[in-house]
Amino acid sequence: MKKLGKIKGKVIATTDKAVLIELTTAKELWFPFSKIHSTNDYTKKEISQEILIDAWILESNNIPLDYLIDSLIKNIKTYHGDNLISIFGIGSYFDDNLPASWKKNLNFPLNTFISISS
Repeated sequence: MKKLGKIKGKVIATTDKAVLIELTTAKELWFPFSKIHSTNDYTKKEISQEILIDAWILESNNIPLDYLIDSLIKNIKTYHGDNLISIFGIGSYFDDNLPASWKKNLNFPLNTFISISS
């Protein structure tokens, strides 16, 4: 089974063999259709789409394998910066392949106690 990553972005242009995507980071990259593993409508250029793609392409372009996890980590670092000790549990928290009985926790211990409520 191939290792896949997930990106989100808007279609800028297409050719017969590739699609130019503007990622949520505003970076634009061409991705070959042969390496994309999701069904998307590439004629829709005004909406953001999620695209599954071979992980090695993302890794070679320094793109996170999952934009959601990456943006969550960035937000935690932004809001808790100097107070943050570590972040763990994030991979399993979003893993839908884990058994339903698996307890999913997202933890980021801080140097000082603060109340976080939803």
